[in-house]
Amino acid sequence: MPLGYDFRDMTERFCREAGFYPDFAFEGDETGITHELVEKGLGVALFPSLLSNERLHDLQTAKLKIIEPHCSRTVGLVWHKSRPCNDIVKSFIQYTMKFLEDKKDQERKNGF
Repeated sequence: MPLGYDFRDMTERFCREAGFYPDFAFEGDETGITHELVEKGLGVALFPSLLSNERLHDLQTAKLKIIEPHCSRTVGLVWHKSRPCNDIVKSFIQYTMKFLEDKKDQERKNGF
């Protein structure tokens, strides 16, 4: 990601913790293109596991889990506490919580 993106800042911090600074050959905000460049042998990329989708599974790339340093980030879901939630909002909250739990279970199962 280009400068100014939180994920870019996190990437730089994780690399510093690992003892190096990355040599960015490409900066962009379209992860699919970044992964295609990796597939072509033009580098490596860090990406959140939630970005794994069918498009990325079809690419001929290897997925590795970073063990050290521990790389994680917190994703939040917020809503106005004094405003009542309608059924659509409640359904969205339930769907999102289940999606994230299922994703976490899948990653544990796959060793990621």
